[in-house]
Amino acid sequence: MTFLFLVLASLLVGGVLVFVLWPLWGAHTPATIEVLPNTQWSDVSEFAIDTSSTRAALLARREALYAALRDIAFDHALGKLAEGDYQILHRQLTLEAAQVLHQLDHLAPETAVRDQAIEQAVTHLRGSEGALLSSLPANVKEAVEAEIALLIKHTTGSKESDELLCPNCGQSFQPEDLFCVHCGARLEQRDNRSAT
Repeated sequence: MTFLFLVLASLLVGGVLVFVLWPLWGAHTPATIEVLPNTQWSDVSEFAIDTSSTRAALLARREALYAALRDIAFDHALGKLAEGDYQILHRQLTLEAAQVLHQLDHLAPETAVRDQAIEQAVTHLRGSEGALLSSLPANVKEAVEAEIALLIKHTTGSKESDELLCPNCGQSFQPEDLFCVHCGARLEQRDNRSAT
């Protein structure tokens, strides 16, 4: 009976050890590149291939560095971190944050080129849209212009006649409101249909 108890106990302890140590034995491949505080970002930047993933990684690292700077300042203020240690950590984190910001600045020209290409495409489309409108018959253009004018008149006319406007800030309010939700001014109980 004692022998059976010892075997079961050793199997139980062995099972618990395997369960606890299993993550350490498994081969794991990190999904992202972790940059330690003493690592230079230029050493890691060669692994980043995609610009958007590089930008996302840089932004995440920037936020992590800002959080680390806040944490060490808080620990220093509480007296948990000695002055010399604080100065060393602050200098390291600040230099690394500057490198990350520098990397982010060098990514900006690529987005500027992309933005310029988008602007050129929009300008081209607007130019071709103007050519399309000029090729329409005169009666169709007049009908379109009349419809647009009617829509504009209807939109602005209903806004002016149905909305109550605050005399202080000019924002709209409901008839049952006693105070303006935008500026907090007391509203009079009379009909305030025009902005002053």
